[in-house]
Amino acid sequence: AAVANGDCIITFQPERRSRSRAARAGARHNPPLRAHYQAPRARGQAKKLALVACMRKLLVILNAIARDAFPFNSLRYLDFQHSR
Repeated sequence: AAVANGDCIITFQPERRSRSRAARAGARHNPPLRAHYQAPRARGQAKKLALVACMRKLLVILNAIARDAFPFNSLRYLDFQHSR
């Protein structure tokens, strides 16, 4: 997506790239995010769709951290039993 801003075009590609890298690392090394990645994959959905789901989950977590002004606690933010 691109947004026209006067005579230049602003793209969100760098932001998307960094979210993708963070989601990929989380899907490999963080057990709750790995489960969040593997659930759509087990249902036969594409890898990219599962990665986008992880990216969205990370954004929700970051927004909750900013809203609550608490440091990250995986037990608090990655409790999947209450998030669905």
